[in-house]
Amino acid sequence: MAHTRTPWYQTVDKEELRRLYHDENLNQYQIAERYGVSQYMVSYAMRRLGIQSARSKYKMFPPKLLRHLYWDQGHTVTEMEHILGIPTHAILWQMEKAGIDRRARTTHGNANRPWRDPTWLRTKYCAEGLSQRAMADEAGCAQPTIAKALKQYRIRRSRNGDRPEDPVCNPSCKYWHRCLDWEVDRPCPIAQQEKERND
Repeated sequence: MAHTRTPWYQTVDKEELRRLYHDENLNQYQIAERYGVSQYMVSYAMRRLGIQSARSKYKMFPPKLLRHLYWDQGHTVTEMEHILGIPTHAILWQMEKAGIDRRARTTHGNANRPWRDPTWLRTKYCAEGLSQRAMADEAGCAQPTIAKALKQYRIRRSRNGDRPEDPVCNPSCKYWHRCLDWEVDRPCPIAQQEKERND
């Protein structure tokens, strides 16, 4: 009598598979490597066992938003994880699905070129109020380099003294996670509603 091989999804522990994917945030390739099987087998097992994948587990974001955060504002995938509130593997899956290319990796990173880091730029220029020349002195570059970086990442300070401008749609807006009608650098609709209520 021929021996029938038991399918892998029938031998794997469902709760352990769910824990690895949902609690430890391992992606299917990492789980496959741990079990010594293919990514396809993990995907198939998850479907058969009723475990939600990144496709249905996490909120889907518009490609325009992902491209803006990654390419226009220069955020890393790790930074996008904190901005969007979903793990990196889900962000990478959505970027791949949207056809968004990844940036080439550098060997030295941005440690010696802080002007390439939008968080550093935003902190120094907006929060600490440094001038472009002072930022250039601190970063060890020329002032036009800072000006170009600020323009590239669309970072600007209020022109109204102590009275801040109405926020625009970008991750620095305090209403970012509540915004349902997102559009790049458009005046924040939630902030406008709050302002009308307070007037």
